[in-house]
Amino acid sequence: MYNNITQECICRCSNKWQARTGKIPVKCPQCGSRAWNRDVKTYTSIICRAGKEDPKTGYREFCFLEYIDAPAIVSEDIFYISKDDLNKFFSGRSPPGSGIVMLGSFEVDETKLLKIIEMKLVFCFESTFLSYLSTVSVLYNIKSFYQKQAALKKYNEDLLLKEILEDQKKEEAIKAARKRIYAADAKRLKTLECEKIISDDSNSISMEDRLKAIEFLGK
Repeated sequence: MYNNITQECICRCSNKWQARTGKIPVKCPQCGSRAWNRDVKTYTSIICRAGKEDPKTGYREFCFLEYIDAPAIVSEDIFYISKDDLNKFFSGRSPPGSGIVMLGSFEVDETKLLKIIEMKLVFCFESTFLSYLSTVSVLYNIKSFYQKQAALKKYNEDLLLKEILEDQKKEEAIKAARKRIYAADAKRLKTLECEKIISDDSNSISMEDRLKAIEFLGK
């Protein structure tokens, strides 16, 4: 969505930013989509979970998976596959509940009907979904990818900040220990000096200095 008055831009990936040139931006700076301001959503990969089939239209309902953490997590972002495409690309091999990855070129319009432009399909049944997740290191749609990247960045920043704070505490402890050592050394030297003054029987040291030495040693 583009606001002609405020020049505020909102992409389908939920990214918000301000246009600076007075023209509609070519692409979203976060997800890189050039169709960010269109009602048709385009994908090169779709990760979803198969749902029920409408007996009247022949459409199979699929739900996007935003977080690939567990097979029970299902997004409310729903699209449909026509009966012809279902038979052509799935051949009835994706029962409700299956975890499915579709690779290729796809469009989902405002009617939520999937248009398959080019298809390369990877699918797996629900019984193997958990083991499937454990073997695949990069499963994402663009939203969850950037959210996980941001979470990882925040974690690394927090970890670095924690290390810096720990180093600062260590440095402060070292400085405090040095200060105590210097103070102890200074007091030891002053004590030796006062003892020397008191034990000196010559007339070279005034009575005032002797009294000061006795006062220091008394502390």
